Amino acid sequence: MAVKNKQKGSSTLIEVGTLIKGEIIFDNELFIMGEVEGDLNSDSDLAKLVVSKTGKVQGEIRVPNVVVNGTIVGNVRASEKLEISGTARIFGDLHYSTIEIQGGSLITGRLVAGQVKLDSDEEKEIALKGSGG
Repeated sequence: MAVKNKQKGSSTLIEVGTLIKGEIIFDNELFIMGEVEGDLNSDSDLAKLVVSKTGKVQGEIRVPNVVVNGTIVGNVRASEKLEISGTARIFGDLHYSTIEIQGGSLITGRLVAGQVKLDSDEEKEIALKGSGG
């Protein structure tokens, strides 16, 4: 079963004491304070997933922007930004473009950098080093 949230500018809250089983597809903001057993997906560049301190996700996450304060059991693919607080507990591989990790968090898995966006000065510096200069 897939739950879809396609309304522009909307946010969805999964409250403490709520358990959702199945895939969730959304375009905006999703706040998880309860539990989700299933995959979370969004292909919208503006989509943001926030797993609160009480939140727990068991499943794969494919969302551009992810903030983790709670527990995730599964791989995370954040094509834009991944923020991990000191209360986060993550058991899975993390794929990201930009990452921010606070002390105290627990990560059991690999950190995999995605496409890194370089500014023009960084590109020139890498080109010079590559040519022996």
